[in-house]
Amino acid sequence: MRRTMNPFSARAKPLLVLVLGVLLSACATVGPPGGGGAQSAWSARRAALAAMADWELRGRIALRTAQGAWQARLIWRQHRDRYEIDVLSVFGQRLARLSGGPAGAELRLPRGRSYHAADAEGLMRARLGWTLPVAGLRHWVLGLPAPDLTARRTLDTEGRLLSLEQGGWAIAYRRYRMADGLALPGQVTLERDAVRLRLVVDQWRIAERG
Repeated sequence: MRRTMNPFSARAKPLLVLVLGVLLSACATVGPPGGGGAQSAWSARRAALAAMADWELRGRIALRTAQGAWQARLIWRQHRDRYEIDVLSVFGQRLARLSGGPAGAELRLPRGRSYHAADAEGLMRARLGWTLPVAGLRHWVLGLPAPDLTARRTLDTEGRLLSLEQGGWAIAYRRYRMADGLALPGQVTLERDAVRLRLVVDQWRIAERG
């Protein structure tokens, strides 16, 4: 007669422990990307980044649109809800300045040409034929989702963004660099339809928090 093993016998206990261990391990991987430790780190990090009211970044951009591809240098100055973005040639000549805030946006081009609109996105679309999400980008370059928009994100083990999907844009964070005790993005890539922007940050300056 074939004997049936009692699942609670001494011989079966090691197998039972192994099976339970596998099941519990599988269950532990279900949840917010990055795990509980990463989520705690993310909450603290998000509060610190949101308190950055006055900052400047200097870097390089590579932009590809349906109209072509080009590279330039970038200086972005942010003071609370106002911004000033200079786009420079690789030799340092200013090609354009985009500035604005709650009252509207202004685009300055060479030869004294200046244009105004209610928002930066519409202004760029009308004058350049393509646009970037400046309102969201203000947060994305810091490694934050834009507020009041649904977002999907993944975190690394230190609570930093690895990827973000928001407003129809796919944002990837390739590396980080330290500035004033904070790990800030060192390379960010944004993609949507025919537009792809890669930003490499060479320098961060944080002038004010809170």
